[in-house]
This record gives sequence, structure tokens and C-alpha cells, in this order.
Amino acid sequence: MVKKLNTNKIVREIESKGFLVVKDILSKDDISILTSKCKEIILDKNNYTNEPGENINGRTAYDISRSVVTAYKTVTRHILGNSIEVDTILEKFFSNPDLKEILKIILGDDYKLYTCALRHANHESKYVGLHQDADYQFTVSILLNDIDVKNPTTTFCEGSHLIPFNFSSKFEGLDTKYFNNILKPAVGSKGDTLFFFNKALHGMKISQNTRDDSTAILFCLQPSGYPCPRWALPDTVSYTHLRAHETRH
Repeated sequence: MVKKLNTNKIVREIESKGFLVVKDILSKDDISILTSKCKEIILDKNNYTNEPGENINGRTAYDISRSVVTAYKTVTRHILGNSIEVDTILEKFFSNPDLKEILKIILGDDYKLYTCALRHANHESKYVGLHQDADYQFTVSILLNDIDVKNPTTTFCEGSHLIPFNFSSKFEGLDTKYFNNILKPAVGSKGDTLFFFNKALHGMKISQNTRDDSTAILFCLQPSGYPCPRWALPDTVSYTHLRAHETRH
């Protein structure tokens, strides 16, 4: 059973800190299925590549057939269209009335989903230095691990989204460890939801464990009226054959 959230309090905290981890948006059953299916997809090394995404008629391909190993030794993958179970749960997630209310207050009506991807990091992943993305964008992330301060995870400079200056990538070349005294890592339990303004200074800290992993789904959203390049979407989803089977039966 999913609990009713205090949406006004959540929004106030997000607007004050720039980020917030919230519990109880997904049910325990959905968290279990989502975690299992996403891990199965992102950990399949048969689909790993380090080749950049293809450009099709001026649009970046939303390639659901492979996972990309980045220069940071993280793995990313476009997740929609890979699993009917995952897609169904994510559709339910974005249909949650409390989540819709939070996003409407922050982004207004007719907000757009710009990206939706898995990110997997482990004890071998490198840091991602502090940076700011587009100041009109907002990210929602679902943690697929229990995350504590020793795990590789996104880390934030609290309140930095309120500074009337854009730092962009000025600090991105520096390890986040040099800013530990002013940074707060996103920690929480498997299935928790992380919200943050992309204008907040953020990066990814390295693992302090000899072995671990940290997987999350990242959704980048933005208000109506801002540039929103279109993806070159695949013709079919990976589970088309499953739907055909269901239809016959």
C-alpha cells in the first residue's frame, strides 16, 4: 500500500535544499520487481559497448539494445522499451497523484520528460566533478540499491541552486572529495525517490568500499516552452513478441 505524501512539505524542502530523498512513492512489490528487472538488464555485459549513440537524421537514437560504458567507468542505458514489467511500473509511478502534484508545482503544467535512463556505478567508477546542468531542468531518480555515504552516489552542495550565478562545469575537473565538507550525498533505501534541481551543484562521489554497486533510474524533466530535442525512437520495443503471445491467448 502506497502512503499519502505531504506534497507541500516535500516541495518546500526541495526548493530550500535543492534536493530531497522521499520514501513511499512505490510499493514494496513494485520496488522488488523494478530492481530485479533493471539489474538484470544493466548487468548483462553481452550488451556493453563504449561506442557513442548513433545520430539518425539529426536526432540522437534512443537505443534500447545496448548499455554504454562511459569514460567514468559507469554504465548507462535507455531503459524504456526493454521490459514490459519495468514500463508498467514506471507508468504507474508517473501516474501517482502525489508525484504529479509535486511535479506540477515545481514544473507547471505540460512538463516534458526529456531523458529516462539507468545508471550503474561500482567501486571501480570514477568521480564526476561538481557541475550544473540546464537551470530549468529537474531530475527525478529512483534508487535501486540501499545507498549509504560509502557508496558511489550523486552528491550535492545544498542550497547552491539559489546562488544567482551559473558555475556550469568550472569545478568538474576536481574530485568531489575536495569539497566533502560542503557536500551531502544522496543516501536512502532501495526504491526511494531522489528529487533535485539540475541547477544545484552536483557530481558523483567514488565508492569507499572494496566492492559494491549503485544503480538508479534517472528521469530528466523540464517545463513546457524550453528546447526539448526529439529522440529517434526505435520502431519496436524489446518485448513485442511477448505482447503478441498475450494477444493470441
